[in-house]
Amino acid sequence: MRVILLSIKPKYGFAILEGRKKYELRKCVNVRVMPGDLIIMYFSSPVKAIVGYFKAGKVFLASPEEIKNIISRLGDVGVDEEDFTYIDGFRKVMAIEVVEPRRCREVPLSRLRELNLRPPISYIALSEDIAQILLKECGIDLRHDERGQGDRGVVKEKSYTDMAESSEKVSRGEVCKKRV
Repeated sequence: MRVILLSIKPKYGFAILEGRKKYELRKCVNVRVMPGDLIIMYFSSPVKAIVGYFKAGKVFLASPEEIKNIISRLGDVGVDEEDFTYIDGFRKVMAIEVVEPRRCREVPLSRLRELNLRPPISYIALSEDIAQILLKECGIDLRHDERGQGDRGVVKEKSYTDMAESSEKVSRGEVCKKRV
């Protein structure tokens, strides 16, 4: 399981935390989110803080048209035409199922800056070291969740350098290009 830091508009983030939005769409597919990844949500302006998190369930990677078809067959999952407009014109997009959304201790942008962590434009996979620091700041203990399911700690990835390079590309806007 990796830890992903995802930037989200507050209205969508709160809809996730309230259980109204059950899928999150991403048009930037720099690192594919995998089922079981922990997604920490940074709410953009005006909140400017990490507010909650969820576990990734099913993850679909397809064209916008295919994602629209998949989502429409799932019924009422809190995705509407505004979400579909967001992904139009891109080659591949991702739909991430929201599982077990929860609030966490809020971590404001000022604290993230103190930790030399800049919220991404879309999302980034965090290195194990950064993930552990952020989990502690948010008050998230993966070893003992509320249901006592035991150790669900972060597993080391093969190459954090590759993830860091991908994250930098997203920060510079090199990955999220519209089809021409």
